[in-house]
Amino acid sequence: MENTKNGSKKSNQKRNALVIGGIAVLAIAAGWIIMGLRYEDTDNAYTAAHMATLSPKVAGLVTEVLVEENYKVKKDQVLVRIDQRDYVNALNSLKGNLGSVEASLVLAEKDYKRSTKLLSQKAIPEQDKDNDFARLKDLQNKKEALKAQLAQAELNLSFTEVRAPADGTIGKKLIEPGMVVNPGQPLLAFVDSQAPWVVANFKETQLKKMKIGQTVKVAIDSIGGKEFEGSIESFSPGSGATFALIPPDNATGNFTKIVQRVPVRIRFESESIKGYEDRIVPGLSAEASVDLHSETNGVLNPTQPSQTTISQK
Repeated sequence: MENTKNGSKKSNQKRNALVIGGIAVLAIAAGWIIMGLRYEDTDNAYTAAHMATLSPKVAGLVTEVLVEENYKVKKDQVLVRIDQRDYVNALNSLKGNLGSVEASLVLAEKDYKRSTKLLSQKAIPEQDKDNDFARLKDLQNKKEALKAQLAQAELNLSFTEVRAPADGTIGKKLIEPGMVVNPGQPLLAFVDSQAPWVVANFKETQLKKMKIGQTVKVAIDSIGGKEFEGSIESFSPGSGATFALIPPDNATGNFTKIVQRVPVRIRFESESIKGYEDRIVPGLSAEASVDLHSETNGVLNPTQPSQTTISQK
């Protein structure tokens, strides 16, 4: 009798364990379903930032390279110097020519005034006045042309110093002192210090409920154990394939429907990445999870993103 009771007790315990296990499985499944309905995820994402390749606008011999790779630089900081002597000589030559023309112009103005007065007295033929006027206009035109050339020469002289367009970091250095460079030749890779962002490539079928301003959780592979906050800033105006070097031709007879991916730009919340600015560099693999139920305030304007302004001085 006692064995029967023990067997019945064990059977009940086993049944209860199975019921509890089943409930747990159902709860986990329900959780996954709810998560799937609330969130859209992708691991096809990477970090990005404003980057530029710095090049000279004038040719010449490089005399100084003042930075190395991974250097932090400030806006307008001189990075590379090109030999200025040719440009200084050209500038001084133009200044001398302009001075000569201005001196001749003073005499021409006096001659024209004199000939105008003499012609009114009928002391000279009208041809003399016309000649003086033509000489005056010619010198005036030469002066304006020389002033324009002088302004360009001053610009060229300033371009012998390659400066940082903004606060940032030098990525790759492609130049050394003693090299002769040409206009447009890559010298330095530059990464702007403005806040980075994430480009997440979502499947087109995932975009149905996604909106600008929705909250996004971002995990970066190189920064384990940290989840960053962000929000959707904008959607690409076309799929990734549309902007490929050779876009697919869907008009061909062997067309096969393939789910396309659309790049979505995600902006980091500034407080979320505080202290990690130097760790979040362009090109890192990331994972993005969009909360479809998060509220959107509609303040983001995808048509006016923050941009780097490059100034030349």
